[in-house]
Amino acid sequence: MGCCGDDDNEEEEFQGPLAKRSCTDVFFLLLFIAFWCGMAYVAYLGYTKGDPLRLIYGADSYGNTCNTENDFIENVTHSGMDTSDKPFVFYFDIFSIALPFRESVIICVKQCPDRDLLTAEDVYLWSNETGSRLCNYEVPLEDYRDEELYKRSKVMGLSPCPSLPIPKQVMVLHRCISKKIHNIVNVTKFLNFDEFHEMFADIEESWREILILCAISVGVSLVMVFLMKIAAPIFIYTSCFVMSAGSVVGSVFLWLRWYEAYRDDDEIPDTAEGDIERAIDESETNEKTMLIFAISVTVVTVIILLILLVLWKRIALVVALFIEAGKVIGSMPLLLFQPFITFLILVILCAYWLVVFLYISTAGTPIVDQNTEMVTFHNEDMVEGAWWFHLFGLFWTSQFIIACEMMIIAGAVTTWFFTRDKKYGLDWPIWTSVKRLFRYHLGTVALGSLIIAIIQMARAVLGYVQSKLVGSNNPIAEFILKCLMCCLWCFEKIIKYINRNAYIMTAIYGYNFCKATRRAFMLLLDNVLRVVAINSIGDFCLFVGKIGVVAIVIVIGLRLFENKPEIEYYAIPLAIAALFSYFVSHVFFAVYELIIDTLFLCFCEDSARNNGDDKPYFMSKGLMAFVHNSSRILKKLEQDEREAANDKQRLLNAGDGIIQGVKSKVVPAARVDDDECECSD
Repeated sequence: MGCCGDDDNEEEEFQGPLAKRSCTDVFFLLLFIAFWCGMAYVAYLGYTKGDPLRLIYGADSYGNTCNTENDFIENVTHSGMDTSDKPFVFYFDIFSIALPFRESVIICVKQCPDRDLLTAEDVYLWSNETGSRLCNYEVPLEDYRDEELYKRSKVMGLSPCPSLPIPKQVMVLHRCISKKIHNIVNVTKFLNFDEFHEMFADIEESWREILILCAISVGVSLVMVFLMKIAAPIFIYTSCFVMSAGSVVGSVFLWLRWYEAYRDDDEIPDTAEGDIERAIDESETNEKTMLIFAISVTVVTVIILLILLVLWKRIALVVALFIEAGKVIGSMPLLLFQPFITFLILVILCAYWLVVFLYISTAGTPIVDQNTEMVTFHNEDMVEGAWWFHLFGLFWTSQFIIACEMMIIAGAVTTWFFTRDKKYGLDWPIWTSVKRLFRYHLGTVALGSLIIAIIQMARAVLGYVQSKLVGSNNPIAEFILKCLMCCLWCFEKIIKYINRNAYIMTAIYGYNFCKATRRAFMLLLDNVLRVVAINSIGDFCLFVGKIGVVAIVIVIGLRLFENKPEIEYYAIPLAIAALFSYFVSHVFFAVYELIIDTLFLCFCEDSARNNGDDKPYFMSKGLMAFVHNSSRILKKLEQDEREAANDKQRLLNAGDGIIQGVKSKVVPAARVDDDECECSD
């Protein structure tokens, strides 16, 4: 049977997620394992050939890594030095940092120059005072007064001492950098060292408040999720009203501003001829700008109103799904904390990837210049290929971990949905979903994550090519690359959405990836308007919830920081807390969104498989209102419930009658025995 063919592993009498399953997409699981064997080899290759300390502390021109002991390199006199007391890199030519084509001598020093050194005597006195040598290693301190050593440094920077004057320098990532370099690399816009020190001091001063706000964000997110359950109709319909009313008001406001600009265009005062022309140009520009804004917002408003008009009847389904999602979380609250476990695993993965990346980035063979004895490290082609392999491993593994989380949540929710007795019939659904994933469906997860990783890798390659084209004056190529990157971004979003729904179908039926994708796509296509309602109205409401959490945290943060005058840049710790609160709310609401999508597909499957008569629905009464012949089915269900209640009451009454009959026979006999006892006395 083909990948997307109809297999016979569907049960005729469907009673929930299939228990009889088989392993799916095993080949891709084996491929994933083989790929990680390659990742282990890449890590070994980087470990044997690389030295991350060379990237962290820097290296001199003779192959010595600063702040550590070094091995001797053949034919290099100054190699193999112990630079444990020299943690900083000093450049003879300060502009070689920004201009790599400028060759310069580089040495390791104890301290960066903390003042301007204008003459050879200044260099000697400063070096004698601090013990930090700024000339090459073979130059003794007593020769530092020789002006000729500094004059010869003008020839490509390859001289015993740096050129004079030596400006005051600051340490950045163990590199001595002069502020003169800012004019080339243009870092003054975002690097102000004094401000950075003050910002870090403010963060250190306010770390308690930041932790308090982070804890508050978790509590507020949980409250928001709870409110989604009990106030879903109010929340959703209010959001729709605010969205439509805001768009209408914005359109009216912009048209009024355009009318004012149009009216002002006819009332330009008489001034000099040049001033009149300038005023006319400015007025026409303002008028055109406001007209473009007004038309754009009006188009958006019309689209929003049309969507709400077409989907208005289906918004009730969104409300019902929100309520059902709240019930799921109430029954399985640990689902909300599943993403934190995923986040912890991703942090471990990123830490491992970063360490191996440092080794790979510094892997290379030392090449010695016979004339100057200067050492450069040459990367082998295998090492460069290993870097791309390692990057693809990050993409694939991270998507694999995220897909596992989706499969676990989807499996638990499908078990909950297709269990009729949700109070006593559930038996550790989350743990059951975890076992089902690792026992049967890791291959499906590997295949779905592989597709996304390939797209992400293509985007990374295009980004690399685009970076190489900077300054090439080829606007056509840059435009084509930007279009391709935009298309790949959109394609990645579509594939992620399809994958998520495929994982849900796999959780229900145990399908392989291809068949699950086909089944999910057909279900979504048959319910396209409902899908649009959920993905537009529902996603907007969830986004409003995230913004609400962030807004509450910011307001509380402002109250906390207003009583701390010692914090100068309170916006920095507040921004950290706001970012964390958005991350936390996104985690909680992402779970909520996945639960809603899972419930929707379960609802569609339940509607397609059952009819409410001889095949009763699994869904709740709230969702039954949206199936065909819902009124008849609900009446039948209410009638069945009344009959069941009457039968139960009759049984209770019969039981009470039996108990009363037994009591009526037992009590007189007991009285006779008592009388006999009294007579015997």
